[in-house]
Amino acid sequence: MTRTALGGRLLAADVVLVVLLMAVATSPFADAYGGWRWLAAVVVGTLTGLGVALLARHLGWGAWPAVLLLLGCHLLLGPALAVPDLALAGIAPDVDSVRALVTGLVSAWRDSLTLLTPLGSTGTVLMVPWVLSLIAGLAAGAFLWRSRRPGGAAIVVLAAFAVAAAFGDRVTGLTITRGLVLATGLLVWTRWRETRDVRVSWTRRIGMTAAVIAVAGGLAGGMSAALAGDTRTVLRDHVDPPFDPMDYPSPLARYRAYYDERALGEKTMFTTTGLSTGDRIRIATMDTFDGIVWNVAGGPGAPTQSGTFGRLSAQPDEAGEQDVTITIEDYSGPWVPTVGETLGVVALRDGRADGSTQSRVLYNDATGTMAQLGGTVRGTTYELRSLRPEVPASLEALAAASGVMPQAPADIPVLTKKVQEWLAEAGSPGGGAAASALADAFRKGYYSDGKEGEATSPSGHGAKRVTDLVGDDQMIGNDEQYASAMGVAAQQQGLPARVVIGFVVPDSTGVVKGADVHAWVEVHLEDAGWVSFVPTPDKDRTPQQQQEDPEPEPQPNVLQPPVIPTEPDDLDDKAPQGAGDGTPAPPPIPIGDVLTYLAVAGGAVLLTSPLWALLVVKRSRRRRRRRAADPVARMSGGWREIADRARDLGIRLPHSNTRQESGSLLDARVPGSGVLLLAGRADHHVFGPTAPTDEEARAYWDDVDTALKRLRKSAPWWRRPLAVLSPASVPWRQTLRRAGPTVGAAIGFLPRRALAAIRGLLGKATATTSKKVNR
Repeated sequence: MTRTALGGRLLAADVVLVVLLMAVATSPFADAYGGWRWLAAVVVGTLTGLGVALLARHLGWGAWPAVLLLLGCHLLLGPALAVPDLALAGIAPDVDSVRALVTGLVSAWRDSLTLLTPLGSTGTVLMVPWVLSLIAGLAAGAFLWRSRRPGGAAIVVLAAFAVAAAFGDRVTGLTITRGLVLATGLLVWTRWRETRDVRVSWTRRIGMTAAVIAVAGGLAGGMSAALAGDTRTVLRDHVDPPFDPMDYPSPLARYRAYYDERALGEKTMFTTTGLSTGDRIRIATMDTFDGIVWNVAGGPGAPTQSGTFGRLSAQPDEAGEQDVTITIEDYSGPWVPTVGETLGVVALRDGRADGSTQSRVLYNDATGTMAQLGGTVRGTTYELRSLRPEVPASLEALAAASGVMPQAPADIPVLTKKVQEWLAEAGSPGGGAAASALADAFRKGYYSDGKEGEATSPSGHGAKRVTDLVGDDQMIGNDEQYASAMGVAAQQQGLPARVVIGFVVPDSTGVVKGADVHAWVEVHLEDAGWVSFVPTPDKDRTPQQQQEDPEPEPQPNVLQPPVIPTEPDDLDDKAPQGAGDGTPAPPPIPIGDVLTYLAVAGGAVLLTSPLWALLVVKRSRRRRRRRAADPVARMSGGWREIADRARDLGIRLPHSNTRQESGSLLDARVPGSGVLLLAGRADHHVFGPTAPTDEEARAYWDDVDTALKRLRKSAPWWRRPLAVLSPASVPWRQTLRRAGPTVGAAIGFLPRRALAAIRGLLGKATATTSKKVNR
């Protein structure tokens, strides 16, 4: 390839036009990013790519030196343009920014599609326009100044336009205008470059070209406007939503793990500043009850009253707000602790703002729940600007707010009947008075965590556990049961209610441990907002232990008649017949009947053996998996239990699939089951550097039980009983292989003659079969 001389005017025209056309081609980024930083990344990135191409041409470099130089420019200029929130003083590179520039080459494309728009400039999302413009600038410069087909630069610009449109937002504007400007610019520029040495009237040529494009574009624009609006299909429409609360287990289901001393009871969840003793810290707000668990709504398809999770934009200062800091310690999970209404949040790591963590913080304005994509990390500090509204002194006169009623919960007849009795005794109040009456009625029960030495109180908060709570003579439970019961009762009575799980600051040190966990109910009242109600009795209100062997009431003495001695002759007359004349006495139990019954029972057991044997195999398999000595084996066994139950329900899972592949398949079939998260947790613990603890294995199995309930509930009603007796999950080959030695040992006890007879019969049967086949 021979190098031709580049004139200064041609070079300047190429640079200016490429930069302008790239700005137009990448304009769809404006809808997804907002602001101006994306444009700065495009302009500087295009100029950098063109500069590298021009320098490589001047020095005679090949492709690899040019790519390496471009990579160096990426690391040098990228901190200021692609990751400004991580750069030193927003400009200079440092360790964090350089690391983000390297890892962002892979993760930035995913983040730009999965995070909510507008993307802004946090994290590594700006690397998409930055890297795209770098590559496009280098490729366009190579076509313009180092090839015989400079028109290829137009293809590069069109490719950049396609990528920008794919990574843009589905709601956009000026689509026809962008297309016309880009098409006109590319046609005029490429035509001018090809015929720049020909004497023509450029005024007339440009005018005619623009007229033709305008007419064609006008017709196309009119048809496009008539057929569709300002929406289009983009890549983010075909990826999973970034955060769906239903993908995670119910926060309330983890209640007992917090106060259990063997799990998290004595561990420090987080440390706080700016809070006083008795202040409540919110973990999650749950307004959806499916009869099994309370869960957080706010994902795709959630009721409008539940709000949605999105980026928290800083709100203006308000009177009465306070600054609170919460530093994560042993607490883990997707839910970020908050206090009251959050007006702003800043994530810190090692005392510095952490843009990567900040970009993954989502907030639900309707419920006050904050989430962290990827889960919270030990050592992260959240600086919160919080506002706690004042609660009116009297709530009885306040009516329930309208228009914020969550979805009606599952009906619990026993609870409904009990609530109607309580409200009737209170005079059938409504609004705040009804909520107060319900809380007072529940507080008349008794408190028990179900620990050793306390009254029996099973865990759980589903419809069955709530029925047991209010159906017994004495209501016995803890926050988990009482909050769930009042939440369901309030919603059934038409009150906008939800259940909250969180912690209460125990003292002035601000150290919050797992044992400080609490759950309460919030009811939305007019002129007061969401008001907290505590339906749980005091911890010192324990049930009285029933006396197991009460002393019988004394009965009046009754004189008994005297015993008359019996004469010996009378005793001889009552001797059994045949006892003295040699006739044998009949046996007390008919042996023949007993043998008959045993034979009938044995036949019934034998005929039903395929059914009960299948149940025994499944039961023993589950028991073996759950009680394995190794926690890793327990975690792996929990996942195998999910896969086996799915096969019993008719979901085909190839045995060659990985956990992630099977989890993705199940999550697509049963959205909200949470199995994909369980697959990731199993892989993390099985292949991770450290072994899981017994507490983590126990919590994992609790989540497995919840996922199995959801899988079963998603199946048709007729399929559920069939799944119990389905042999799909039983590995028959392995079972028979294991049973082989046992069968062989049993055969070894047979006499030699019996074995010879069996072999002879088998030989005759084989010979007969061979003759029939030969015929």
